[in-house]
Amino acid sequence: MGYQALYRVWRPQNFEDVVGQQHVTKTLQNALQEQKISVKAQDELNVALDDPIKDGMDIQIYVAFPLVVNDGGTEAEYWTTSTTVADFLEQQGITLNELDKVEPGLDEVLSEGSQVTVTRVEKVIDVVEEEIDFAVVSKKDDSMAQGTERLSNKAKRENFRKNLK
Repeated sequence: MGYQALYRVWRPQNFEDVVGQQHVTKTLQNALQEQKISVKAQDELNVALDDPIKDGMDIQIYVAFPLVVNDGGTEAEYWTTSTTVADFLEQQGITLNELDKVEPGLDEVLSEGSQVTVTRVEKVIDVVEEEIDFAVVSKKDDSMAQGTERLSNKAKRENFRKNLK
């Protein structure tokens, strides 16, 4: 469940992790501080912290927010920058089976405090066999003594199968 793309794992997550380009990070860090913009480790930037700063550079910060996921009864908190439930599930590597239910829906927009519930559904078929007695057909037969019964050669018990879903 904790899947993260390699480019995000090995990318510097804060200014102190950038090696050899303190002049760049200091400038970027100072520019963000000057604008009173704080960047959390979970936030995403459209540029790497060690990219050189250029005139007219457009820096976008995707602010991460926490949300709670209940996946089949297991609850966990995640930080995400995803905008929809489908994007979030893909980003986290949470796969859905054919019958699984997700609330809110996959196209719903996420925001801080959102809760995503994945209900895992399994299709189970129980096979129950019941024995069915043969049908009793009474016929008058003068060759037999009164009060006696005889089974026909065709009579036999059968099993009946029921599929319970």
